[in-house]
Amino acid sequence: RTLEKRLRALFEAWPRLVAEYKPTFGEVFSAWLQNYTHWGYTDLDVIYGALPRFVQRSELTDFDLFSYSFGDAEAVYLRGQWTVHRNGPTVNGLWRGCAHLAAGLLDELGKKEAHLRRMEAAGSASTGHKRFISAEGCYSHVAAHTAGLRIKVATKQFVGMGRESGQ
Repeated sequence: RTLEKRLRALFEAWPRLVAEYKPTFGEVFSAWLQNYTHWGYTDLDVIYGALPRFVQRSELTDFDLFSYSFGDAEAVYLRGQWTVHRNGPTVNGLWRGCAHLAAGLLDELGKKEAHLRRMEAAGSASTGHKRFISAEGCYSHVAAHTAGLRIKVATKQFVGMGRESGQ
């Protein structure tokens, strides 16, 4: 089976797995990004307002990558909820430093397919563990150790926003 067919089958069974491959989007979607200076990824459960009022011009001009955290400074990494990339070959190819996304991709897909078959046989393919490997750690490590790359992680996210009881 081709790589595209294998990915499609896994994404149809477990749509959440798309998140694991976010760092590859700059190359995967390069034909659609060629006229843009930046690209980014986010999560579907994030709400945005007027981005020009939120994103600082200096983040676009002075950094190759910028990501927004929610104040957990002890965990500095590029966030799946919001990371913006300068559109260029160095930044777009960073994902290749993560084995499960690059050289080990076919092996990892084989493990995921085998796991899916076991889950389907057990009748739990839609409810069980998905063998998800977050790219945030590996991708952040590769980015942080790439010479000359300018990265900013800023506290601009809010989480756990809920209403007080009785409201």
